[in-house]
Amino acid sequence: FKLVLSVEPALLDAKVPRLIVQPLVENALSHGLEGKPGNRTLRIAAELDGRDISIVIADDGMGIEAEKLASIKENLAKAEQDALDFSVDLAQESPAALKTISERNGGSGIGLLNTHRRLFLIFGKGYGLTIRSAAGAGTAVTLRIPYLPEGREPCSR
Repeated sequence: FKLVLSVEPALLDAKVPRLIVQPLVENALSHGLEGKPGNRTLRIAAELDGRDISIVIADDGMGIEAEKLASIKENLAKAEQDALDFSVDLAQESPAALKTISERNGGSGIGLLNTHRRLFLIFGKGYGLTIRSAAGAGTAVTLRIPYLPEGREPCSR
């Protein structure tokens, strides 16, 4: 497959939570590009959007069926309340809490849900993931966080 990286130079010193992009890239590779015949492309772009950073992980792979996409979006919307309900266990990354939340949300998309919850817990409302997809046309997940130059700490909710 082809990998296309695009990062604004101003963001090279930005603080980003550890391992926050990794599960999104894994999802793109394993659910989007794996099994797709022919040329495959994974794009990772980071840009400054006002006072925030947008990181987009996009593939031109299999895409997501409309019904499944609606379920994922609904679960992302529920994830913030779940994060508040289970914030103590999540802060300790309790496998039992993660499993419970996953089961409540239909058992799929735990990588996306966990990433979204982590971003919400670190940065507060307005930050996290959005997803766009169409069956057969690929998927794009956008991660939005505040721009924190090196040395600054994340804001609390």
